[in-house]
Amino acid sequence: MRRVLYDRGILLRVTGGEHECINKLAATTGLSTSRYVVRYVVDGKAPASADEREIKRAELHELRFASNNVNQIAHHLHTSALTGCAPPSDDEIMTSLSAMHAVATARVIDRAIFIVKKRLKS
Repeated sequence: MRRVLYDRGILLRVTGGEHECINKLAATTGLSTSRYVVRYVVDGKAPASADEREIKRAELHELRFASNNVNQIAHHLHTSALTGCAPPSDDEIMTSLSAMHAVATARVIDRAIFIVKKRLKS
C-alpha cells in the first residue's frame, strides 16, 4: 500500500483537557491524533472505532458468503430450466434464504460479542 505524503500542516490550539480527550478518542480508533482530527472534520463525524471496523469486516465477509449462496441458487434455477429438471419451489428458495440470513446474522452477532468481551477484559 502506498503511503500518502502529507505536505501541509495545521496548528491547532487546544487545552490540556481537550488534548487528552482527543488523544483518548483517537486511541479507540487506532488512528493517530492528527489523522483522527482530519477524518472527523472531513467526514463530518467521528471515525469508526477499531471494534466497529472489525464488526463491519465480519458483516462484509458474511455478505460475500451469502452472495455466493444466492448465486448458487440462481445457477440451479437456470440449469434446471435447461436440463428439464424441476426447479426448487418458492418455499424451498425462501427457506434457504431465511437459513442463510439466520446463520449470517448469528455469526456477526457472535463476532460482536467476542469483540465486546475482549474489550471488557482489557
